[in-house]
Amino acid sequence: MIELSQVLHDGINELTPRTKSLDASNVAVFKDMLRDRIKDSPCLLMNLEHVEFLDSSGLGALIWMLREIEAQAGKVKLCNLQKPVVMLLEVVRMHRVFDIYSNKSEAIKSWGK
Repeated sequence: MIELSQVLHDGINELTPRTKSLDASNVAVFKDMLRDRIKDSPCLLMNLEHVEFLDSSGLGALIWMLREIEAQAGKVKLCNLQKPVVMLLEVVRMHRVFDIYSNKSEAIKSWGK
């Protein structure tokens, strides 16, 4: 089971998946949840504080989300990544593609620059 909470911060759409893993078992549901919530969201903050495991399917969903937002001339930022997720992103060099912040407040402040 996966839940996706949503909070708006002055035009920044924060989404937080409430699941320990984003993998082949739940990524289709995750993407379906994202579709409606990322429309017209040029500033998207994905808070991954609950996600302890990410496989290639989960990574694919994040890349899909990034492309969808960038197609709207928007920007995606990630925050609160668990160590295993950071390690995966570094191994596949996706830490160079995503803007990653250690916490939500840093990520939100970065939009003001």
